[in-house]
Amino acid sequence: MSSTAEIPGEFQKFAKAHLLAKSAFNCAYRHFWQSEVKPCSDETGWKLLEAFRKEIARFLFGPNRHEQGVKSAAWEIFRLELVGKADYSFEDIVGFVQWYQLLKDQISEAIGHMYEFHGDSFSDLVDSYPLAGPELVKRALASHPQSDRPRREGYLDEREVEEAVLEKLGSQWHNLICRGPNYVKNRLGLACRKCYLHRILTGLDEQTVWTQEERSALNFVCHYEE
Repeated sequence: MSSTAEIPGEFQKFAKAHLLAKSAFNCAYRHFWQSEVKPCSDETGWKLLEAFRKEIARFLFGPNRHEQGVKSAAWEIFRLELVGKADYSFEDIVGFVQWYQLLKDQISEAIGHMYEFHGDSFSDLVDSYPLAGPELVKRALASHPQSDRPRREGYLDEREVEEAVLEKLGSQWHNLICRGPNYVKNRLGLACRKCYLHRILTGLDEQTVWTQEERSALNFVCHYEE
């Protein structure tokens, strides 16, 4: 006799529908993200990076610390816009997520030649390095072998990459940035996706119209599961 109870047919039907719909949404969202979303300007990017850093400091280093501070901070910069307490728009913050990804990739290309191995520790470092702020990021970018900046404006070796964070920002930020992983890019991406779903669910997205029948069927919807 099997110890696993049979799944009722009605439940199984809706479970399959849920998984198929989720797969279709993931495919559509990926296509939308790659083809429609553009990075914000550098001016907006640096501004929002500073706002993000402030939230990280509050959640990770403040008196009411959160174990998953980066995740909480990523959602907070979206939440503040949702409730009208931010000086940036939804379009700005979505573009910032793309901008962060590009900046991360540029840092990887700029300092990659200094590292013998490009394993997980290197990936974790470049994922978090934008959090070091504009001065150190620009120094990292100036380290690219083909940069038109004077060589001394950049880093000369991998030791300098991490030491600069410690000297400029102190041990807390150094441990965060240089002793990952923090999954910053992924945390921002998931917060963005969650915010899109929230805006559609609540009607903040003006292009989405719910019928009364559809609204009555949304009583048990939850888009916070990921």
